Amino acid sequence: MAAYHAPDGTIWFYPVHKLFHWQNGSFKEVPLPTEAISDRVGSFTMNRDGTLWASIAGSGEFYRKDGKWEFVKVLQAHPGWTASAAYTDASDRVWLALKEYAAAIDHGRIEVYSSEQGLALGPILVIGGNRQQLWIGEENGLALLCGNRFRQVRGSDENDFGVVTGLVATSGHGLWLTATAGIIHIFEDEVQKALKDPGHPLKYEVFDIVSDLPEAPDSNGYI
Repeated sequence: MAAYHAPDGTIWFYPVHKLFHWQNGSFKEVPLPTEAISDRVGSFTMNRDGTLWASIAGSGEFYRKDGKWEFVKVLQAHPGWTASAAYTDASDRVWLALKEYAAAIDHGRIEVYSSEQGLALGPILVIGGNRQQLWIGEENGLALLCGNRFRQVRGSDENDFGVVTGLVATSGHGLWLTATAGIIHIFEDEVQKALKDPGHPLKYEVFDIVSDLPEAPDSNGYI
């Protein structure tokens, strides 16, 4: 159902109703939090110190450190909401996608972003980035974090990129998206322009079933 390649080189697998850790050439089953009311994991990410974060359906967000799980009330009004996507940025902040909200957890301090901070493109489907970049794919477009606010970015043809379900921000080959049109590649020099001016209309190329792909991209957003 889910897998996560951690920064320490190990891999966490969630087949169905169980959690396994692949390390040193073998699998080890890891018990899920006893406080959780379900055993369905929604997303994973990890801090630099090896703290694993996991969202569990109906129970909210937990982190695992030194073999022990702890619950974190991310949204005060909705403590049981499950993050559909998670990401740890270059500053070691944990980002969680909670419907129309994005939450950043910075070593215990929680900051929540909503429409007031520019997230006005529908439910958040994916979070990712690279170095100074933090991108969010939403149901109605793509947004870039600029300071303490998110800004929508558009294509040079005024395309808003539609439903963005997957993204990979590379270190030198631009930004890749799974979106309504297919696989979208925003060129590296255009990404750099967006970082300086999010209002800059971005040049991009599209790979779709008409020109390049044998079938449409997976609806789950995998690239």
